[in-house]
Amino acid sequence: MPSIVHQEKALWVKGHDGSLIRISGFLPDQDRVLETSIFTFNSSFGLEKRIEAQEALWKDSTWNLKDVTVFDFRMGTTRHLDTLATGALGDPELFREEIKKPEEMNFMELYDYYGRLEKAGFRNLKYTVRLYEKLAYPAINFVMILFGVALALNTSLGGGVRSAGLGVIVSVLYWLLYSLSISLGNTGVLQPWLAPWVSPLVFGIAGTVLYLKIQE
Repeated sequence: MPSIVHQEKALWVKGHDGSLIRISGFLPDQDRVLETSIFTFNSSFGLEKRIEAQEALWKDSTWNLKDVTVFDFRMGTTRHLDTLATGALGDPELFREEIKKPEEMNFMELYDYYGRLEKAGFRNLKYTVRLYEKLAYPAINFVMILFGVALALNTSLGGGVRSAGLGVIVSVLYWLLYSLSISLGNTGVLQPWLAPWVSPLVFGIAGTVLYLKIQE
């Protein structure tokens, strides 16, 4: 199987035919590879051919390159093709297994990846929402701590077991609202920057109100 090497703004793959392949990104939900370069060498590691493609689509068990330019250095020719099938790249499952998923990336990695997608002409709302999730997610700890203190110290809520039960209910409601707002962001109903912040803002305000009502 070809191996994948991660470098800044590129992935390098050893092709099945011995070629060296550079890709700028992979869209797992579309089986699509972005900005592909394939370098073919002779036995002396001299560059014989270079193929540049705007993208590659997986169809009928093969990769189909789109908007292709073939530089044949051995023949001294240059060809432009609309499509070109290639067996150099492996099965898309290889990329799914070895390439980082958006949820596994840190903020800067995801920001850079999203930038490459936009540059290539692809705008995926899910990736945009996940990007803002990286900023909103740490607020969960603050909100949960705020509610925990407010419920534990607010005697009007009963304290003890009753407060613990309310804490569980608050946690469930938080994640229900969070999941709903993320879904609405993924479908474009909510702005991608707003979707991850709905739940932290709503429960942050509610927790602050409860905290201020603590009877001294």
